[in-house]
Amino acid sequence: MKEIKILKQLVLEMMENESDPDDSDDQYRVHSRIISPDDPDYSRDQWGNEIPYIHLLGTAPDADIARDWGASPSTVWLDRKRRGIPNFMTLSRKKAVEPIAHLLGTKPDQDLADEHDIPVSWIERGRIERRIPAMKSPRQVLVLPYEDLLGKVPDTVIARQFGVTTNNIAYHRNKRGIPAFKPS
Repeated sequence: MKEIKILKQLVLEMMENESDPDDSDDQYRVHSRIISPDDPDYSRDQWGNEIPYIHLLGTAPDADIARDWGASPSTVWLDRKRRGIPNFMTLSRKKAVEPIAHLLGTKPDQDLADEHDIPVSWIERGRIERRIPAMKSPRQVLVLPYEDLLGKVPDTVIARQFGVTTNNIAYHRNKRGIPAFKPS
């Protein structure tokens, strides 16, 4: 809230002076460049105030850091972005997927996710970021309990015996290339 009031005041002062923002003094400019860790201003905000939670950026969700330190989530987000620090979920995902990176694309994403207890979306994203094509899971072949009767007995008899529709029987019979029953 304090930052917003200061920004409003600075904007009003700039408008009163009718100065071009590019010609304004450095104290009126809000910096949007990425700050490197070697920069002496790395642990300070754009007004020169010390950021007490700088060491926590990227290690927890921005909202949690903001709540714990009495800052707004957008301020924490901006501080993290200005320093080029990825968000907590991105770091967590990368740390979780990195040890199994060599397995990506060798098995279906869902199988890897189940084996390593990682969300399938993280596996998929890690695979896509590495430009590894997905491995499709093998199709399950449906074994029907009445498969050996198809074409040997009328579809209506099979349907009644197994409690399915005749259309269902005909579909599976045609899919397997079996001709309909013809009485001799």
